[in-house]
Amino acid sequence: CDATSRDTHAEIARMLLQKRRELGAESMPTVVTCDFNPFASSGSSQGSFESNLASAGIEKAYEGRGTFGGYAGLDKIFYSPQWTASNGADHGTGSSDHPAIIADLALSGSLIAMPG
Repeated sequence: CDATSRDTHAEIARMLLQKRRELGAESMPTVVTCDFNPFASSGSSQGSFESNLASAGIEKAYEGRGTFGGYAGLDKIFYSPQWTASNGADHGTGSSDHPAIIADLALSGSLIAMPG
């Protein structure tokens, strides 16, 4: 990946989704959390990290708001359709410029059989 390219985050998201496929984990419960830096993908013809996850059915559970400090909109929690999400919140920052974020996730319905 070229760290200076506007397409870098889209490329990383595609690599993550490809690794899920390679591992046979495409239908497994998945949670993705990170500092998404959405501004870094501004103007990308390949979308953002977030939009690439969304196109694969991985939805946003919570986005940090900076309620107790830290920057809003950078840190996010995403989840696959096997989960239900609720109660997302900021919980301070410690000494970071990012909020500590949480969300309650519960597996929906019956458990999925492990591949193999």
